Amino acid sequence: WVSGKRWARSHEEFSTISAAVTAGGRLFYIVDQSPNAYISFNPTWKLVARDAHNGLKLWERDIKKWNDHMRQFRSGPAHLPRRLVAVDDAVYVTLGLGAPLTKLDPMTGNTLHTYEDTEWCEEIVLYEDVLYLLVGSSETRRFGDGLYEKGEPRMRMERFLVAIDTKTNEELWRKDAKGEDYIMPLGVACSDGRLFYHGIQ
Repeated sequence: WVSGKRWARSHEEFSTISAAVTAGGRLFYIVDQSPNAYISFNPTWKLVARDAHNGLKLWERDIKKWNDHMRQFRSGPAHLPRRLVAVDDAVYVTLGLGAPLTKLDPMTGNTLHTYEDTEWCEEIVLYEDVLYLLVGSSETRRFGDGLYEKGEPRMRMERFLVAIDTKTNEELWRKDAKGEDYIMPLGVACSDGRLFYHGIQ
């Protein structure tokens, strides 16, 4: 119930949500809006913004190829929820599985900036006006059913951790994250003025 009125049901109640965050009185989430009547329907992924107080839809953006619901159980990718970050004045997201990082206006959904050389950005951490991005797929050796059989975007072999100033959109530094310096997925975090990541050594 909202303001004494019951929300109308929609198919989104029963759809798959891949990522969800909130900031500035708004909700942002990536959802599959394809019909639920038949499992073989192709997914229709969208980034949706709603008013957090009354649930009204503010805008939506298309997500290109994202996740395939026909993948084998627990086959991933596990990093998709870490591809969406929001603050009061910006939304940071990858608008596709192999897409670069994009900065959106949280009020309108319009693109404010697309960050070069960030294709296959796998994780986004925002800390004290600096974006820390783990770029390059951790699934380069994955084979099997699902997206690999259905035109999944080509994975980049390069993998690195990069810091970007959100005020100037300029790159501050980058660190190699493959080979002996490989950085594990789901392992980047910031706290108390420090950056932490999970390596293999």
